[in-house]
Amino acid sequence: MNHLRYCRIALLSVVFISGSVAQREPYVELLKSVETTGILRGAVNSTVLAATLVNDSVKVWDGATLAQRLVLKGVKKRIAVLDVSLDGRYVAGGGIDGQVIVWNAADGSVVQDMDDHSTVVVGVRILRNGTILTSSSDAEVRLSMVATGKEVSSFSVEGEITCQAVDPEEKFCAFGTGEGRVQIVDIAQSKVIRTLADSKYRITAMQFSPDKKYLVVGSIGGAALFYDAGSWTLAGKTQAHSVGVSGIAFDAKSRWVITIGADSTVRMFSTSDRARVRVFTDPRGNFASASFPGNEALYTFAVKGTITKWRILETPPDTIRPIIVMVQPTQTADKSTVKFYGAEYTVEGIACDDSLVKEVTVNGVPAALQSLPAYDTLRLPPGMKVKSFRSTVKFEPGATRDIDIKATDWLGNATSQTVSMKRVGQSDAIEIVGPVPESETEKAFVRIQFKNWFDIASYSIAVNLVEMVQNRPVAVKRYGDVVTQEIPLIVGYNHVQITASSKSGERITKTIGLNRKGTVVVQDNTPAVRGSGAQKWAVVVGISEYANPAIPPLKYADADARALADFLSTPEGGGFENDHMKVLLDKDATIANIQNALSNFLAQAIDIDLVVIYFAGHGAPEPARPTNLYLLAHDSDPNILRTTAFPMWQIQDVLARYIAAKRIVVFSDACHSGGISADFGTRGMAVTKKNLINQYLTDLSRSKEGVVVFTASAAGEVSQEEPALGHGVFTYYLLDGMKGAADFNNDYTITVNELMQYVEEQVKRKTQGAQNPTRSQTSYDKNLTIAIRSH
Repeated sequence: MNHLRYCRIALLSVVFISGSVAQREPYVELLKSVETTGILRGAVNSTVLAATLVNDSVKVWDGATLAQRLVLKGVKKRIAVLDVSLDGRYVAGGGIDGQVIVWNAADGSVVQDMDDHSTVVVGVRILRNGTILTSSSDAEVRLSMVATGKEVSSFSVEGEITCQAVDPEEKFCAFGTGEGRVQIVDIAQSKVIRTLADSKYRITAMQFSPDKKYLVVGSIGGAALFYDAGSWTLAGKTQAHSVGVSGIAFDAKSRWVITIGADSTVRMFSTSDRARVRVFTDPRGNFASASFPGNEALYTFAVKGTITKWRILETPPDTIRPIIVMVQPTQTADKSTVKFYGAEYTVEGIACDDSLVKEVTVNGVPAALQSLPAYDTLRLPPGMKVKSFRSTVKFEPGATRDIDIKATDWLGNATSQTVSMKRVGQSDAIEIVGPVPESETEKAFVRIQFKNWFDIASYSIAVNLVEMVQNRPVAVKRYGDVVTQEIPLIVGYNHVQITASSKSGERITKTIGLNRKGTVVVQDNTPAVRGSGAQKWAVVVGISEYANPAIPPLKYADADARALADFLSTPEGGGFENDHMKVLLDKDATIANIQNALSNFLAQAIDIDLVVIYFAGHGAPEPARPTNLYLLAHDSDPNILRTTAFPMWQIQDVLARYIAAKRIVVFSDACHSGGISADFGTRGMAVTKKNLINQYLTDLSRSKEGVVVFTASAAGEVSQEEPALGHGVFTYYLLDGMKGAADFNNDYTITVNELMQYVEEQVKRKTQGAQNPTRSQTSYDKNLTIAIRSH
């Protein structure tokens, strides 16, 4: 980032001149500087720094702190060249009198003192195999053991040697000569394998790049020649200085090469294209040498006696902490606790930084990181590197805890963010924002607003059991977002039910009551025009009296049917309108009327509507074919059931072929006996016989998606009537549950699942386990509202 592009330079006597390619200029920072007497030559690795001084002494400094550690003794005459071994154990020097001396860098003791050459030593290099390679101006090259001083080999090259360089793999050594040639020697064979003759001037400095790609050669004419170290061909040339090049150094990653000139400058070039990127000058005099011992450190040795340690980077250092942008949860402006419903919560967000995000932790646990596509990062500051993160956190019921998100970049800069979260129960998963529950309004339409504390996918809103909004999808709504929907109200009390579905399919319901004030007027007989939305249809059949005396009467079947129909017509029962409900009792429940009600009347329902079918009466098998089952109509003849009773398989045809509604609820308080007998008084048969009517009804629910069938008893049981209750046992508790007893969670809404659960338990208790209501096991909406309870 531009505001970070600066140099922290404290040494005022050093002046930097920008290179010709400013945008590629590296970041330079002065770390430390020390003063000593005049310096002729310096050498360094990552831990040890050594320099030979004009007073003929050699000193050693700590490479990290630049604190002086040792003064090396044993020098006979001035040391011309220096080397520090790669492991930092040894310092070696070559004298102007031919002396080669090796010191222990830890204590300064002399390891070897060899008079190997008769003229000035111009090159010295400690190799990794424990040998030392030296060369002198008289073209003599020697390879000796550091530990013993014993000579391993020696050879000569052509011409006056002026400098030497060893390749990173220590296979080859290049020797520069006074005649302007460079001779490449295979060290193992002590043999010249190539001579490079592209320079017209005396060779004064050489260096191989750490990546083994280049050999850079400097001459007294100021030029720097770049050779391909594989083919030994000239790759390029640049005029580094106006006068001679006295030293060359590469950084550890071979990004830059530094040349030291007799014109009082140190110049830095890009290795890839030889473009100059930085110039160092010292007004007090020339530089003696420079060296890169690591990826970032540069040491310069000034002739006047200054040793300086620099930090060199391709770009400014990353001092900016990462940025965290939360996707969920999003912190509220007042930093209040974020609610959510569920056992676990998925924390999501993005972390960006001007370098690179190393890690994001959620409560100390590393989160999964992914790179974002370019189109997702368009709104972020340019140059930012972005990662998305995701982590799942588990919560105990009712628990409130802080979620700590921490993003760290590769340089250790870190940012933290904390969000307080609370796990709420199902009753609080939907939070009503407005209007206030149980409030009054004069408006015919109100705006319902609610927050969802879960991953909502769609929602429905019913007013007085009529769905005004059905399965409306929600686009990009997060936890706590507000959903707004306008709904109509009738004059008087309104029961408003919000049902929201999560992305996983779970349904959560919230109900409120609203009272619309207004004047009740007497309506004329003109039929009201119905609005849009789901409608409710019902066929209710109850037969206690049969025309054929061979069929014993029942006591309460017609009363059961009438009581259910009356309840369905109330607001609590759904407010079924008269023209949407067909009630057939006793003599009206003929075979023709039943067939017409099921096949024609209910055919008016469309797919979004609700259909309720109720039957209380006798059922019977055909005597000659017991598997052919029938519901008996008022005018049925036991001797010719196939033409006077309603076949069970025809009910399946009606559901599958004629009724378009996708939500159908069937209640059956009937069973059958093996023949026509007094057992009909209990709507059933002897306990030893098999009750196939209820089993068949349960099975037929498979004929259509969303059909639920609830029968009074299981196969092998009778459906009992109870004088003390004045109803069949099943229907009594069915009505009791719909009127509010089945509202287990006290949300003023009775779902079909709550109703069946209540009826099953109460009937079993009342009959001491002799009668067990049975529900279909197929797929249906268990949260379908079947009734409401007044507030």
